[in-house]
Amino acid sequence: MANRRRWDSELAAVCESARVSGTPVAVVLVDLDQFKQVNDQYGHAGGDEALRQVARLLRDRVRGDDLAARLGGDELALLLPGAGFERAHGVAEDVRLTATGLQLAGFPGMRLTLSLGVAVANGEQSVPQWLMSDADEQLYRAKATRNAVSAGAVHSGAGRGTAAVTAD
Repeated sequence: MANRRRWDSELAAVCESARVSGTPVAVVLVDLDQFKQVNDQYGHAGGDEALRQVARLLRDRVRGDDLAARLGGDELALLLPGAGFERAHGVAEDVRLTATGLQLAGFPGMRLTLSLGVAVANGEQSVPQWLMSDADEQLYRAKATRNAVSAGAVHSGAGRGTAAVTAD
């Protein structure tokens, strides 16, 4: 997976391109629900395996121009250039649903769920700080119920886009 440095560089470049071309860009932030409890119950080896499985899942869901990254600790993300609201929300929901069925070798009974925050911007709204801030806000909403996706469109100024929250 890409690291934080590559993420920041790619996000800046993709946003610049989106501002010039007027195309959409989406950011999906991914949180492993109750990750501390996973580490407490299964040890750091269990936590590491959970991260590896989720990282593999994210890499399997990206297209050629997309980017899966580990931003730090258990903070993971997807960058989806050209993805509008429907595709970004669909990818996030697919990741969420697939994660619930992951079987972690050597850790029977471990059940993973994810909370995902999605932000989508178009054209001039494609500013890295706005995308990351809005994706983080959506992630916070998803974490309120856990095992959920919350998504919205980026807007400059005070207003925010429509949010959609889905959960099992």
